[in-house]
Amino acid sequence: MPANQVFTHTRLKNAQTKGTDYLIFWAPGCPYSEAARASVPQLKKAGLKITAYKVGGPEGISNRPAIEKAGEELRELLQTPSYRVTWPQILKIGKTGKVKVLGGGWDEFSNQKDVRDLI
Repeated sequence: MPANQVFTHTRLKNAQTKGTDYLIFWAPGCPYSEAARASVPQLKKAGLKITAYKVGGPEGISNRPAIEKAGEELRELLQTPSYRVTWPQILKIGKTGKVKVLGGGWDEFSNQKDVRDLI
């Protein structure tokens, strides 16, 4: 896996193997991303397995080339060229390893049954 690649099959497979509940890809400077990132310690404390990855480096959402590149990587990973990428990107991994992209970002994530009463 190249060091600067965000969305990879390896990360996804590792999360499925380790029993991760959610993968959060957040961009500094985006309020919804920052809210998702801020919820991670509280949710981990409650027993959820969550891994958060920062996108866009220190500049975050204002680093448009890095943000666009990450979006292209996600489209390729999902094999959905027309997918509209917004931040944060949150992947929910089911008990069987099935991956669901929470297209509603922070709003959809914060309303998940296993999350909403914890944040």
